[in-house]
Amino acid sequence: MMENLPPDFGFDPEESPGMHPIEFLVKEFEAETRTYYSQEELEELCEYYQQAMEFDPSRGESLLRVCEIGQRDYPYCSQFLLSAARVYFIENSFTRAQRLVSKAGLLDRTEPELYLMQGLLHTSCNENPAARDSFRKAIDLAEHRQEMISQICNDLIHFGFRDQA
Repeated sequence: MMENLPPDFGFDPEESPGMHPIEFLVKEFEAETRTYYSQEELEELCEYYQQAMEFDPSRGESLLRVCEIGQRDYPYCSQFLLSAARVYFIENSFTRAQRLVSKAGLLDRTEPELYLMQGLLHTSCNENPAARDSFRKAIDLAEHRQEMISQICNDLIHFGFRDQA
């Protein structure tokens, strides 16, 4: 059971009894008690806030703050650009989302999330054949990583593209 927990991020169970390491990290982030976060910590925060946005869209503001820090401190990591693009896509700010997806494409053309976001943006412009091609490319790049393929399909269903999933 313990092997499924994320890294501890300096978490001390004696200081915070009953608290999960990611909860501790989120608490620190929201209280703005730290000025530096590792790339791994920011990636964990991105994942946490993306999941939280499914139930509470206002968590997008926190995700954008995480992405801003990530883009500033780790400009070579496309995940922060793509996570911010996801927020803008949900907010129907397609031009901002497209700008970030284009920048992410310059950093890493092998990221399945890049093609997922491109496909979602194509659908917002009613470019369905291009969207299908992008979704297929995302699945192809995910290869045999079942978790990644499952996440892509879940995202497609979440955004209303059940047929493509």
